[in-house]
Amino acid sequence: MLRAMMRAHLGLRSRASCDDAFDVETSAEHAAPPAMPADEMRGYFADVERAAIVQALETEGQNQTRAARRLRLSRRAFIYKMEKYGLKPPPAFRNAK
Repeated sequence: MLRAMMRAHLGLRSRASCDDAFDVETSAEHAAPPAMPADEMRGYFADVERAAIVQALETEGQNQTRAARRLRLSRRAFIYKMEKYGLKPPPAFRNAK
């Protein structure tokens, strides 16, 4: 669709002339890589998200509020993600006497 709009706008008649106008490679060696399966993609994004959380905590001296702000998350959402990835230590319970 975008190519068709570009061709119409530039007055080009064919896809080949559009590719030539923008020096676009259409060979198999420049084709997009195969799509990643959904479960692998979820795992990849989880790893990236976890790494971003760890980096933000390290950068902000383990301050959760500032780390959340750095990632543009609410503090509650940040804590949820820390719990999700096992980064938040369990709460310390006091012994009731």
